[in-house]
Amino acid sequence: QMSSALASALPLPSEQSFIDNRAKAEAFVARIDRVMRRASGVEKFFAGHHHEQGSSRRVEIRFASWEVAQPKGTIVLLGGRTEYIEKHAETIERLLAAGYDVWSMDWRGQGRSTRLLENPYKGFVRSMVDFGEDVRIFCDRIVRWRGDFRGVIAHSMGCHGLTRGLLLPGWETSFDLVVLSGAMMQINLPLSPGVARLLSGSADRVGLDHAYGPGQDDPDLATETFAENSVTLDPGRYWGPWLYERQNPDLLLGGVTWGWLAAAIGSTEYIFAPGRPESLAYRHLMLLGSDETVVLPEAIRAWHQRLPNSELIEYAPSRHEILHESDAVYEKAIADILARL
Repeated sequence: QMSSALASALPLPSEQSFIDNRAKAEAFVARIDRVMRRASGVEKFFAGHHHEQGSSRRVEIRFASWEVAQPKGTIVLLGGRTEYIEKHAETIERLLAAGYDVWSMDWRGQGRSTRLLENPYKGFVRSMVDFGEDVRIFCDRIVRWRGDFRGVIAHSMGCHGLTRGLLLPGWETSFDLVVLSGAMMQINLPLSPGVARLLSGSADRVGLDHAYGPGQDDPDLATETFAENSVTLDPGRYWGPWLYERQNPDLLLGGVTWGWLAAAIGSTEYIFAPGRPESLAYRHLMLLGSDETVVLPEAIRAWHQRLPNSELIEYAPSRHEILHESDAVYEKAIADILARL
């Protein structure tokens, strides 16, 4: 059970950007409530047992769905690290208005899916392929595909988890379009890949895989400021999730562990191996912000160039979360996506 001390008892920010954009942030929260009330259902599916240190704990993946009358098609929407279904309510609403059913899920270890460690704030996964297996189960066994079109939209780490899934054999579901926004094809580390690989692998081997990585810690909403954020230039779309997490502290996630880092670094090497990007024949649309610093833009461009059928659109000015950016960027990104569905 997570502490509620981070919830409504936390004072509202005194930062001017919050004061000036409080109404927009509150509208963000109100939209979440409206969209979640409209959901056809919010449930969980069994994704296997957590196998860290012999644990037999069941891993339950939380998902939600929305249906429209006579859908044009069905879209699966996958968030990034630290995110949860509700954060993408604005985009869910736009997809529904455009005539598509929408399905979304919380990745294992975050949101309201099963947390994997004793400290539920720690970002951990044994292997990025675990994310891939979860999304394949979701798409093949859980999603009710309706209409003629099948698409998937993913953000950041969700792009990597989806990609690991798409590289698995035995898929029953095919996609007409795969949209990757701010794709975590390679994380942006202040170390060379070789040094990062050595450090994370060594920590994993000596039993520190559950320990926080360098500079990582539990979440602290009280210290977050718009001025120092690296994800969006839009203060309303920055403070909206902050307000929602203040009200729902069980959704919070902290930094990454050494185990997560080792999994991410090893998985990047795996997906960029000869022939792997080239094996993905799905039509891809890749979205990249002009001021991307969370993940490596060079890796996104390299992935795009190696895919057989890919289009890359760059947005300026924009940081990491294109689907939570300023109105001009967000509207263009939504229009670009809808035009290709």
